Amino acid sequence: QNALTVAVTATGAAKVSGNLFYSGTSGDLTLSATATPVGTLIFGDTVVNGNLVATAADAVSQNAGTTLTVTGTASIDAGANNKSITLSNAGNDFGALATFKGSTINVADNSALNAVLAGTGLATLNAAGAMTVSGVAQGVTGNAGATMTVAAAGLSGNAGPVQLVGAGNLTLNGQVSTSAAGDAVTLVSTAGNFINNAGATAVHVHPEGRFLIYSGLPQLDTLGGLTAPNTRDGIKFGDVIPFTGSGFLYRTGAVVSTDILQPAQALQAVDENSGQTQESGVLAPATVANLRVDPDQSGATSPVFVVDTLRVGSVTGSLNLSEMMIKLDDEEITRRNARKARYKSAIEVIRTNPTVADIPLCGPSAPDVCMPAKPGIVADAALGSPQLIIPATDVRKKVAFLFGNSDYKGDIPRLVTPIADVLAIGKVLQERLGYEVTIVQNATKATMVRTLKSISEQSTQDESVLIFYAGHGYQMDESKAGFWLPADASATDAKTWLSNNDIQRFLNRIDAKQIIVVSDSCFSGTLTKEQALDAPQTAPREQLLTRRAVVSLSSGGEEPVTDEGLGGHSIFAYHFLGEIQRIQKMSPVSVAYERLRENVAKSFPQTPQLGAVLSAGHMTGANYLFEVK
Repeated sequence: QNALTVAVTATGAAKVSGNLFYSGTSGDLTLSATATPVGTLIFGDTVVNGNLVATAADAVSQNAGTTLTVTGTASIDAGANNKSITLSNAGNDFGALATFKGSTINVADNSALNAVLAGTGLATLNAAGAMTVSGVAQGVTGNAGATMTVAAAGLSGNAGPVQLVGAGNLTLNGQVSTSAAGDAVTLVSTAGNFINNAGATAVHVHPEGRFLIYSGLPQLDTLGGLTAPNTRDGIKFGDVIPFTGSGFLYRTGAVVSTDILQPAQALQAVDENSGQTQESGVLAPATVANLRVDPDQSGATSPVFVVDTLRVGSVTGSLNLSEMMIKLDDEEITRRNARKARYKSAIEVIRTNPTVADIPLCGPSAPDVCMPAKPGIVADAALGSPQLIIPATDVRKKVAFLFGNSDYKGDIPRLVTPIADVLAIGKVLQERLGYEVTIVQNATKATMVRTLKSISEQSTQDESVLIFYAGHGYQMDESKAGFWLPADASATDAKTWLSNNDIQRFLNRIDAKQIIVVSDSCFSGTLTKEQALDAPQTAPREQLLTRRAVVSLSSGGEEPVTDEGLGGHSIFAYHFLGEIQRIQKMSPVSVAYERLRENVAKSFPQTPQLGAVLSAGHMTGANYLFEVK
């Protein structure tokens, strides 16, 4: 009838009846505290190097400041009296599947937690790492420092609410259900995206309840048939939701913005890893987010500023711009130093051998990935500008090639918006401006080179060519040499990078009279530095088409640029889309550029650049034309 304190060392199994304080074990352990009328199980500092089965007639708990470590499976049962399980000390570690049966359940784990619940009261779970959860309780609250997953067996909150928050992706492999009213199910991914593998019934709530799903990366969400009547962009977890009914709520880390975004399904386009090639004139199937602006009723919002993971968003009231810019400068210094450290090995190689990434000229012994030679030319040094005879005729054909690279490997971080950007831009170019569009998603260096080579070999003088790149870029501090980073680029191997010098070499080999390269990447301004575009903005169309135009438009100058920012697109892509949608009949790029530069600069401290590429044969007075088909 009185408390019993026992210390046991076991290599096989140990069973003790009565109230128990247990300290220290090795091997599988079975503990039973089932004496009547009271059988309480209290853990001290305990390590079980094996599986643990613990059953009590009353509560299961642990002394303050102690830890429970189980390397194998754990089954902890509050027994016939169905009392509480409280194992909430921060140092606990359940190394494998852990099953908890009792009334209220409160469990913590200092790493990953894989929990099965059998509770009649509220279950509260906290894990410093990833969490996988399933089972039943009268309401469930779970917080994970990494990914949050509902196992295939599903999770039921009975009549209580379910709230799951993960720092990484939040994945449903089974159904989440509850009969609670109000905010019945809340699922939050603070820095990842929502993935539904459980179908259209993945979340089930009472008619008087609703589910709210927050995602940090809506472009990569997989809804899996799950629908909700409301979708809002810029809502933070914990904000008062200004609508009734279920909803998808995006940008969990931002202050409320002025954009409303329809949820994107899993984006589909040409994938380099699939080995497929997008046919000209046909866009791969995709659901691209629809965007509209809906300012809040106060009218006191300002644009969202996004720098990598730093977000300074829509604000109301006063804002100290000096303090904000100092914070942005400090953050950029930190990021710049991190970039230098990430690419240190490759940078040193380029300093020693500036041509290490150069593409060899095609020839009998050249690899498949090579730079096409022109007749009679044996070296690029002798190539010079193309000697073209350009007739004053209409452009016979318009072609666009768009590269969107987001799925980087190794130390190069993934990007959020490039795939959504090229899909949306390609759609407008094809349907409104009449381009034959090729979209290449996550292109390797070999694929990018082969595509550029194909353009140079097949183009004719009566064509208009647009090349768009969205992805990572890098610029050398000393030489100002710039690079695009293909999807298979290595942070330590400069040979996997694509140099701006090689891009210019390809442009030189394209015979088209109208060429524009649009680059949405960090340090993209290096392609625009040869000469400012000096072209009349009101010249007759026929006059402009008698000159060869080779123009480069970049999202910024010699500075990093933002990846995400407005409506699920980069700030540059968002405003570029606006410009090509605004064209009524014809617009020289220099006219569209003035509005684009102003709008981007208002949204974020980056300045788009426009320049003429003289080394590729741009002629004085030429201008690139955007025309509605």
